[in-house]
Amino acid sequence: MGFSYPQTEHKIPLLHKALFVVCNMKTLKLLACLSFLSFISSCVGKTKGESVSNPFIKELKRISSPDKKVDAVLIEREGGATVANSNRVFLVLPGKKVTEDDLDLSQFTADHTQNVDIEWEHNQQLLIKYEKARIFNFSNFWQAKEVEDWNHVVELRLQCTSTDGQLSETDKHPMKP
Repeated sequence: MGFSYPQTEHKIPLLHKALFVVCNMKTLKLLACLSFLSFISSCVGKTKGESVSNPFIKELKRISSPDKKVDAVLIEREGGATVANSNRVFLVLPGKKVTEDDLDLSQFTADHTQNVDIEWEHNQQLLIKYEKARIFNFSNFWQAKEVEDWNHVVELRLQCTSTDGQLSETDKHPMKP
């Protein structure tokens, strides 16, 4: 038989529980502080509209219109583990970077894409070519106050280059194994 203090036996489990709770509270507080500091450090120096280096957004192509008034920009946005990568097309003032804040302003958004490309047909007409795409968003025109006070309208056209349809077999039959 081991040695024990009969007068304190009932207090020891309570003491262990109390120490466990206190240690866990300290750990939680430390984790919360570290998370908050990480969040704050990621925000330092960045303001709305500022170009932000984002490893999930890659500029694939940028071409100026023949009259040099507008840039067309094709980007790829990484979707992560459970969402497909998407391609987006933006029309912007010459040299303007596409930022995280601009993502909802794309003229074209699609995923499951194959062979997406952009080309200017003339000053105010942009062609978006693709072999396969699941298109979520498309606007067939663009204009901005900064370019001739809204009077410079760019027409956007789509051209599917596939001979067997715009959707892949997986997109046509998503539930097939």
